[in-house]
Amino acid sequence: MKTARFQVLSQEEVERIHAASMEVLSTVGVKVEWKPARDRFRQAGAEVDDEGACVRIPEKLVRWAADQAPEQFGLYGAMPEDGGTGLCLDIGGDQVCFAGLGTPTHIIDADTGERRACTMDDVVRHIQLINACQHIHNSQMDVWPNDIPMTTIHSEAIWAWVHHSRKPFGMGCYGYLPTLDMMRMMAIASGGKEEMRRRPTFFAICSVGSPLEMLQMQLEGLFICADYGQPLAMSPEAIAGATAPVTLAGLLVQQNANIMAHVTLAQIYRPGTPVLYGTVSTIANMRLGTVALGSVETGLISAGAAQMARYYGLPCRSVGAATESKLEDLQAGLERTATLLPAVLAGVD
Repeated sequence: MKTARFQVLSQEEVERIHAASMEVLSTVGVKVEWKPARDRFRQAGAEVDDEGACVRIPEKLVRWAADQAPEQFGLYGAMPEDGGTGLCLDIGGDQVCFAGLGTPTHIIDADTGERRACTMDDVVRHIQLINACQHIHNSQMDVWPNDIPMTTIHSEAIWAWVHHSRKPFGMGCYGYLPTLDMMRMMAIASGGKEEMRRRPTFFAICSVGSPLEMLQMQLEGLFICADYGQPLAMSPEAIAGATAPVTLAGLLVQQNANIMAHVTLAQIYRPGTPVLYGTVSTIANMRLGTVALGSVETGLISAGAAQMARYYGLPCRSVGAATESKLEDLQAGLERTATLLPAVLAGVD
């Protein structure tokens, strides 16, 4: 039995958001400071202003890119020692997949109850924990250790994943050299570059700069992950009232333009690259000037993003179970529910 999806936008509103975001892309454009990315856009037919580092993208190019990206793809775990195919998640179907993500630098120690800095041992234990959880399917660099150099975190994390998990693993696009390190390590563990293209194992999170910016470090990682055929979640964290319009409709327009610019670049670079329409967008706490990720609006934005993703025929990835609380208290429970349930009911993949 399938239930109706939770929808916050009418079909007319979806069309209006699409039209407004295409107008933004073709007239205002996006800031792209990395020249190789501008050159790719230019070759594909976009209008490029090198002096202003601005790229204006026509709607027909965006539509072409959406058609190149797969509506569904498999995300695989590490190859088991018995030679089997390993765990496979169907991304883009009816199944909702859950992943751990938070990346705290400090945690409350479960044994002492004291707040302390995260360590590499915490990373390992968390990977082991998610590997054992039946209903959490993917680990996405959930803990950020303080006891090893920042420059080696990416390689240490993949080493820990290889030795302690059979599920898919994910991290961010951290620039040219770290991302190439990660892909080469994953290729060793997964049977080589061509095998990775056939059986994607790495879930890459490409952070999208708001408002309307494509960040060089992220684009360097995007190119490498696309070359290896690994799925990329184009994920802005636009903040209504701070880095995006204060209205949720305005935020969705800006977010949509930003996401589809990144999707377009990925398909220009390597047509058929698996991509996800991502969102970590929320609202600003106007009293404190901070994000309010645990707000009910986060759930509404996620639901709206799921509808926009379906409009383009793309899988969707969103935030969920977020909270502003520092304790596992009533506030945490209410906020986690208010941000997770709309995403699940709206059909976020």
